[in-house]
Amino acid sequence: MREDDLVYSTAALEAKATFYNKDYTIYVEGKDDLLFWDTICKYAKLSNYHIEDVGGEPINYYKELLTDDPDFIVACDLTYDEIKGIKNKSPKLVYTYGHSIENSMYRSIDRIDSAIKKYSKDLKSHREEIKSAIDELIDKIKKLIIYDIANEVFNKSVAVIANNCARYLKVGYSYHLCNNKINETINKISHLFEKEELEFCENRLNKVNKSLWFYIRGHFLTTWILKLIKYLCEQSSKVKIDITYNAIYSEFIECNKSDSDIKYLIRSLKRAKNSIYVT
Repeated sequence: MREDDLVYSTAALEAKATFYNKDYTIYVEGKDDLLFWDTICKYAKLSNYHIEDVGGEPINYYKELLTDDPDFIVACDLTYDEIKGIKNKSPKLVYTYGHSIENSMYRSIDRIDSAIKKYSKDLKSHREEIKSAIDELIDKIKKLIIYDIANEVFNKSVAVIANNCARYLKVGYSYHLCNNKINETINKISHLFEKEELEFCENRLNKVNKSLWFYIRGHFLTTWILKLIKYLCEQSSKVKIDITYNAIYSEFIECNKSDSDIKYLIRSLKRAKNSIYVT
């Protein structure tokens, strides 16, 4: 890309806000991210902004343009950038607290419990079962996450954690991960990784003061939450229940403002807004 192309692209992206009669633009990754980030912007009491998804274009291009100190904000998934040590320090770049938006959307036991009551039409609380399920998930998935991080850090191009949890479930209708299936995958790919590479990634992961929950891939987590809710609903209602991704998305898009990860996002967006020059 020529230098004049880069300058033009930056200027064009800044001008988008003017076209919509707004002060500045917030660029997010995809359509699923729009409502999440718009909700957080409202929590942060931001105003007169235009927000749009980048339409499938690589978000890294927009992140690179921040070196020009433009008057727009980029909000995107953290993925493993923090552990890889490549987290962009620009105040105009706002990362999710966890790997993806889903780690914040689905973290509340109370919200999951409320959804189960709603879809099962039963007032019985499942809080203890939900907590136990989350603890079990975190315990069983840790090895896979370490391999997944090593896969990215050392460019192995290996499929570790898929976008769907079904690959690792004991049975299709349950939410329980199967240790045998996890170990089978690890046994198939372990020869592609050096011991020192895995130890490096595990040490980096352990140094980050966050629950392992925040490093589970977002799409994997969505399918697991769907399995959990559907299973516990059917246990309560004794009838088959059909719950779609869109229904779950709508149910969980408004996160709890008092949660520490959402407070972090609110602070980050306010800092980003304060770095924008608005006449």
